[in-house]
Amino acid sequence: MGAASVDGPNGEMIQSTGAMFGRFSAELLPQLGEWERQLLEDPGQLEIVERDVQQAFLRGAGLMIAGLVSVTIQSPKLLDAAEQTRQDFSQPLEKGRERRISVNVLGGVVMWVTSLYCQARRSPSERTDQAGFGVYKHPPTNNRTYQFPLSV
Repeated sequence: MGAASVDGPNGEMIQSTGAMFGRFSAELLPQLGEWERQLLEDPGQLEIVERDVQQAFLRGAGLMIAGLVSVTIQSPKLLDAAEQTRQDFSQPLEKGRERRISVNVLGGVVMWVTSLYCQARRSPSERTDQAGFGVYKHPPTNNRTYQFPLSV
């Protein structure tokens, strides 16, 4: 059910936090030699190199967060808590339907998260052109329950 990718909406799903660390390391290794070369040629480039290093590690932090979120949204404990949220919500909610949303995290990393979305249950007599609301059962970045306007 819950899954995340940093390779676009239909990209390969993140398997582990370790996989994201490996990806970050693979992206970083070629940069190390380039930064050394820049500084050896011109030590005055330190400020530029420092900013490049900071950006690279900020992206690495984003990849790590993506890995952690991915592992968390796949846990049985979160699935149970999400179902309990649906059951206890102030308005009756339908069973969750999978939806994919984008989430911006650190360093410009964009995650695509597949999560359950629970629309407000409607009676057959309600008009379909009325605006409603719904709840994402698996908030991608924390334990809060979000309500989003829903145009039908």
